[in-house]
Amino acid sequence: MPNGLAVQIIYRNQRAQGEVRLSDAWRVKPSDTLLAELRAAFGESAVEIAY
Repeated sequence: MPNGLAVQIIYRNQRAQGEVRLSDAWRVKPSDTLLAELRAAFGESAVEIAY
């Protein structure tokens, strides 16, 4: 089994939406630092961890 969590990107706007699950090469280990950096880049409500 691969290490880390799978990354899934869900994109929505007024005209379209889509979901992409990234390959195992993009798996991440969750940390406070990672969450802070992602939220700084994409917005507080744009990043979440779901198990």
